[in-house]
Amino acid sequence: MKVSVIGATGRVGKAAAFSLAEESVVSEVVLVSREKSLSQVQGEALDMNDAMAAKDIRVSITPTSNFEDI
Repeated sequence: MKVSVIGATGRVGKAAAFSLAEESVVSEVVLVSREKSLSQVQGEALDMNDAMAAKDIRVSITPTSNFEDI
């Protein structure tokens, strides 16, 4: 299942996305932010992907500012 988190650069959005990925509830998490925050959400996705790899959890975490990716 694919889940998109809009506002993934905020505290609640980051926590929600991380929890969904960590609990293996979904196979793909899309982190959505505004265009001006794209570099920040890309960094969040890299951090989350590293954390999931360390825990041996297989989930795709993708950053975007394009609502068509939802």
